[in-house]
Amino acid sequence: MSDYTTQAGKAAESYLTTVAKAQDDLIKTVTAFVKQLPKTPEVPGAPTADLPTPSEITAVSFDFAEKMLAQNRAYTDQLIAALEPAKV
Repeated sequence: MSDYTTQAGKAAESYLTTVAKAQDDLIKTVTAFVKQLPKTPEVPGAPTADLPTPSEITAVSFDFAEKMLAQNRAYTDQLIAALEPAKV
């Protein structure tokens, strides 16, 4: 493993740890805030629609992103392999 790989891995882990802490802190803040909100009353006769939930939208979006990232990685690996004979 090259020094670049080691250093990039360490930097990525440090970044992800910092992001995870910020995300956890935000979730705690939002949870505390939402607990303070008054309950919204039901509106009788309000129209309803069969809309996706935020969780469903998130799942579909991230599933697509994961597939796209995997496809791009496979493509990049194949491209690098195709260019390998040209390496000087």
